[in-house]
Amino acid sequence: MLEIAYLLIAGIIGGAINSIAGGGSLITFPALVFSGLNPLIANTTNTFSALFSYLFGAIALRDEYKKLKKSLIKLGALSLIGGYIGAEALLYFSNDGFKIILPYLLLFSTLLFAFGETINNKMTSLGHKSIKTLSIFIGLLVCIYGGFFNAGLGILTMAYLILFNKFTITQINALKLFISLLVAIFAVLRFGYDGALAIKR
Repeated sequence: MLEIAYLLIAGIIGGAINSIAGGGSLITFPALVFSGLNPLIANTTNTFSALFSYLFGAIALRDEYKKLKKSLIKLGALSLIGGYIGAEALLYFSNDGFKIILPYLLLFSTLLFAFGETINNKMTSLGHKSIKTLSIFIGLLVCIYGGFFNAGLGILTMAYLILFNKFTITQINALKLFISLLVAIFAVLRFGYDGALAIKR
């Protein structure tokens, strides 16, 4: 019972953070590991849990998407492809193999969370780029990362949207949630097909 309450509190806090700024996985992922899941399954299950915070956040900003139809097509395609590739790459790792790279992933995501505002300000100061191929390539890398390891995806996505696109802050937040949601959906579908989610029936 205590474990359920602990996970519920972690989920609520992590979900709220994901909906606003990103970085909630730094709370929910350790909570899942602490509950007894091995790190790889905790990572896949964390992506599943984050999916719902992205969904409700996107629903709250649904009016913004009416103005962004062209961008949704391009970013949606990148999200679906990248999310699947990232999930596929993760499933090549054994739990022991994932443990080796996990500290570096956690360090990277923690630094993103700690310096997220600085990174976004820096991206803004660089101005908006119109290099289409580079924009697609970087966007795909961001989505692959999200499919592989969800922590820090929101911050990376915001930095990408600021650097390569001209959007208002509300539109950026809406697109961040849209991208994160699609990445999570395709990653979770791949994890579920492989039986790599800790979901009790």
